[in-house]
Amino acid sequence: MSIDSQWHIERSQEILGKHPEIKQYFGHYPPSILAIAFLVALQWLIALLVKDLPWYLVGAIAFFVGQFILHSFAPVGYNRYMPESNSAITNQK
Repeated sequence: MSIDSQWHIERSQEILGKHPEIKQYFGHYPPSILAIAFLVALQWLIALLVKDLPWYLVGAIAFFVGQFILHSFAPVGYNRYMPESNSAITNQK
């Protein structure tokens, strides 16, 4: 485990110690599949729209538009697909 990962676990445990009410927000949220499906469809649509553009425009669009879409996945997937990181934070197995 990297030092950065350990820092996240320690920080999360510290926050949970000070604010245990946050734990109610942990868990699965099934409607998030709608957000995931929308973001994936948006990525495919953009790919179809830029397929005939020059490489430098595709790169610019990927950098300025695609990164926003990519980073939108982080809140949806954080601790959803890696339950071991969630259990490390909450000290549950």
